[in-house]
Amino acid sequence: MQRTSGNAITGWAAVLLLPIVLPIGLIAQLLPGKKTVDRTPEDVAGFIGDFLDGTGGAWDWDEFECVPITDPRLDAIRQKAVRVGPPNPNLEELRRLASEALTLSNG
Repeated sequence: MQRTSGNAITGWAAVLLLPIVLPIGLIAQLLPGKKTVDRTPEDVAGFIGDFLDGTGGAWDWDEFECVPITDPRLDAIRQKAVRVGPPNPNLEELRRLASEALTLSNG
């Protein structure tokens, strides 16, 4: 199951839009605002599970890696998953982290 929007711009369109989008992105980084995303324990376990099963969308793991999570407990799990994820994934540790995330929804 794809967890991202699937509306990624690729190819020549991406190259042509880069001179416009890059300055806007830099300015956006300077503005105050929320820099994290709200995710549930099920969302975190889902991202990891989709990676393990090979059922995630093309950019799902990248989004999971790059976007900090508001809940510090879930973000700590995300950071650990990034360290043991691609390119040389530790599948057992990823399974353990998915399970750890799910225990947060029960606690």
